Amino acid sequence: MNKKTLMKKLSSLLIILAILIQMFPIATYAQENATRTTRARHVRALRAGAPETYVKFSIRSHTGENIMGQVQYNLMEVSGGSEKLNKNGFVSFVKPDVEFTGLKLNTTYKMYIKNVPQGYERPVQSVAEFYFDTSGIHFTKGSGGIVLRQTAESAKVGMGFFVQDTSGAAVKPVTFELTKEGDNGDTAISIQAKPGAGNRYDIDITKRDIELNKKYKLKIKSAPSKYQLPTGNVAEFYFSNEDGKLFIRFTKGGNTAILKKVGEQDKPLAANEYYGFVGYGDKIKVSKSNESSSGVEAFCIRAEDTFPGFGDNAVYKEYINDADALYRSAQRPRVGKKELYDAMRKIYYYCETHKDELLKDYGLNDAGFWRDSVDHDQDYGYYKTMQEAFWYYSNSLDDIKTYSLGSNEYTRMKTAVSHILSESKKVSDAEMKSVKVKTYITEMTGKHSQPYQQLVSFELNRTTEINVLKVDESETALNGAVFKLEKLDDASFTPMYVGRNQNISQFKFEGLSAGEYRLTEEKTPTGYKSLDGPIAFKIEEQNKKFTITQTSTNPLVTLSGTSMTFKVKNEKLKTRITVNKKWFDVDGQEVQRSAGSITYNLMQVSTSANGTTSEKVYKAGETLSASDNWTKTYTDLPVSGKSDNGDDVTYGYYVVETAVPDYGTSYSNSNGAEVQTPKDAAVSSGTITIKNTENMRFLLPETGGLGRTVLYIAGVILVLISAGVIITRKNRVKNGTK
Repeated sequence: MNKKTLMKKLSSLLIILAILIQMFPIATYAQENATRTTRARHVRALRAGAPETYVKFSIRSHTGENIMGQVQYNLMEVSGGSEKLNKNGFVSFVKPDVEFTGLKLNTTYKMYIKNVPQGYERPVQSVAEFYFDTSGIHFTKGSGGIVLRQTAESAKVGMGFFVQDTSGAAVKPVTFELTKEGDNGDTAISIQAKPGAGNRYDIDITKRDIELNKKYKLKIKSAPSKYQLPTGNVAEFYFSNEDGKLFIRFTKGGNTAILKKVGEQDKPLAANEYYGFVGYGDKIKVSKSNESSSGVEAFCIRAEDTFPGFGDNAVYKEYINDADALYRSAQRPRVGKKELYDAMRKIYYYCETHKDELLKDYGLNDAGFWRDSVDHDQDYGYYKTMQEAFWYYSNSLDDIKTYSLGSNEYTRMKTAVSHILSESKKVSDAEMKSVKVKTYITEMTGKHSQPYQQLVSFELNRTTEINVLKVDESETALNGAVFKLEKLDDASFTPMYVGRNQNISQFKFEGLSAGEYRLTEEKTPTGYKSLDGPIAFKIEEQNKKFTITQTSTNPLVTLSGTSMTFKVKNEKLKTRITVNKKWFDVDGQEVQRSAGSITYNLMQVSTSANGTTSEKVYKAGETLSASDNWTKTYTDLPVSGKSDNGDDVTYGYYVVETAVPDYGTSYSNSNGAEVQTPKDAAVSSGTITIKNTENMRFLLPETGGLGRTVLYIAGVILVLISAGVIITRKNRVKNGTK
């Protein structure tokens, strides 16, 4: 290798080495940076994805009340077969809840109650067991609510109960019996009933015997002999914990019982007569029954008169939708007769349709309205606010009468009343007319000759609406139907028709109250099958919400309960057409062919209402053959449809045969007429017959003797002679002779 060559190779090697040295740190940095970035991203992902381990325990008595005193707890962490203390502490009446965070994943924890105040039962075993994984917390025992049962005899709930005769006089002594309804029958509950002042009895129930939301039944077991002993329960109630306080909620009878003397009968009430009284819950009631929890809510119209007490047996006459009766009952009406009648209906409509808003946004559900009175419902503030709004018109009151100036309740109610008076003016006449007004008037007076209040109650005729969506088999909107709606067992309901003189696919029926209905498709869109029968359904109202249930069955009708919408599907009417083939010889005699086939097109003719027609090939290249006995039947052909511009059209059908050599073609249909033009045999249903008749062939006649045979022989001879002449002449030419 010479020097020059060596230098070239050395230079090349140095260049390669330099390049590698330059690449190495870049590659190293890139690898380290990628590793570092991946590591940092992994750490962030772990931090971002780490679940928050959080659990909260609320410790209450079995009546839902806070524990009176301190409760000690231990939270234990389970490791293998042993448990070690994780956290411990106390909860109290002031702070009845405890929270834990930062607990480990996939580790079992157990919650124990170690000490309880006197009068409570301490659980010996764990009250809760749980663990966390990436999806959250899982309880394997218990829950976040821990209940301690009170066992102390001294822990009692008191109930004031009143027993009087029909004149209001106290009835004493009486004894009571209390039972609790259970799955396996009634259980006797121990009570202590002590006579109080007047007609009052103080009934104490030990808290250990209380079970929330279970029915309790109170009976009078004995009474003085001159009184009739009630045969059934004088009261039914349940215990409810609301806002941390224990309430008694009556479902029958209330907290007062009225005993009749032996031989005494209730004065029968006329059809338009009702008892009026301040019932249980401090709300005015009108009722056919003399039970303090019975009847419907009412309001008083004369703010300065005496409220009828329960047991006063104040009897009222009822006047329905009578503006005169309402106006003469008012004490100092602010407006005229019609204006008063309208204003009070509008107030009631607005309040009932905005009750949740008034309770929450205007604070009428604040505990100050109801919590300190054991018999007030949680909507008591709402009820009294509506009463104040009525007094604004019936008594010309500009200020709040129920609560004292400066109290929180006064401020909340004053604001709410102003809002109601303003917004109720926006209620439409149609909405106002959905309110029925019942005025109750009495001439009776109280014990001190003070006139009783005149009363008014309202009934909102709540209504809803249903929708009907009409579609075809492909779920496409379908116009042209008419529906009729009837309400069963309600002669006052006028049948409703929707779709007449319209071309619609969506139907709405409004103003429907609860009840059973029948929806009938009175007119079916052209070209479609009618439904097999009417659609029966039921509308129900519960807690001011409507539900709908379909009570008939039809696979073509579906109901969406959430949108109150029926989807009604119609199937197209179908027709049946048979095509057959007949063969005839030249003499017109029908012949049977046992082989071969023919082809044809099935044509569809569309005809609109104004007589305009168009046609198209509906099925092309159809065949008939001996193998199918020269017959084919179509069973699923539409009777009607839409043209390209959307017009309704009806369909007819005919066939066009591909020409058969040596045969003529004619057509006939079920009517029997034979025609040469295919379209003239069009039908909407029935049979189309294709008739092929063999054409006559024209031949030379055979006259005398051999006839055509001689001619055939002569022709052959002439051909042979001509061929011989031609060959001879060619040979002469070739040999040079003529």
